[in-house]
Amino acid sequence: MSKIILPRYSAFKTKEEANDLRDRIEMDFHKLKLWEYPEIWNTKLIDHDDPEVWRVWSQWGDIRVFRHFSHPSLKKTFLHFHAAGSSIKVYGEYEHTFGIYGTEADDEKVLSATSDIVEELVSKIELKTVVQKFGSSYTFISPRCAHRINPKVPVESIMIMNPLFRAGLTKNLSRKSHPHKDLFDHQKDLLMKQMKERYEDTASFNFNYS
Repeated sequence: MSKIILPRYSAFKTKEEANDLRDRIEMDFHKLKLWEYPEIWNTKLIDHDDPEVWRVWSQWGDIRVFRHFSHPSLKKTFLHFHAAGSSIKVYGEYEHTFGIYGTEADDEKVLSATSDIVEELVSKIELKTVVQKFGSSYTFISPRCAHRINPKVPVESIMIMNPLFRAGLTKNLSRKSHPHKDLFDHQKDLLMKQMKERYEDTASFNFNYS
C-alpha cells in the first residue's frame, strides 16, 4: 500500500475557523480513506477516570486530529480544563456539563496552576448541563473552559486540537499523572471500522446540527 501524505493545517483562532476546519478535516477522512492507513494512527487508552475512552490520533501540521470512542458511565465523570483550543463533533448522545472560570484576567492563573490548584479552580465554576445530540458540536477557545461528558450509551466523536496553550500543560490539567497505555489491536481495529462506517459515505457526516 502506498504511503499517505496527510494535509498540514495551521491553528484556528476563532470558533468559526475551528468549525470550518473540523468540517474540512472530516471531508479529508472521506477523500483519503484514512481507515485504510492504521499505521498513521497513534493510540491511547484513557481509563484512569470515567468515562473510559479509546483514542486514535495523528498530527496534521499544527493541528492534532483525534477520533474517540467513549464508553457509558454511571458515575460522575471528570471535570477538567482543556490544554489547548479544541473543537468536537459528536456522533451519538451524551450529557455535557461545562463552564468557564473567571475572566480573561484569570488566564494566567489557569495556565500556571498545578494539578491540585486546578481542582480548586474547577470547583468554583458555575456549570451548565446540556444534551449533545447526534451531529452536534462545540468548541473551546479559552484556557478557562472546563467540561465533562456523561455518556449513557457508547459514543464516537472527532476532536481537532490546536497546539498547547503552553508547553507542559497536560501534566497540570489533570488530577495526577498516569502512565500511557496503548490500545490493544482489537480496540484499534474497532476504531478503524467505525471510521470507515462514518466517512465512507458523505451522508454519514457532512451535516451540522449545532
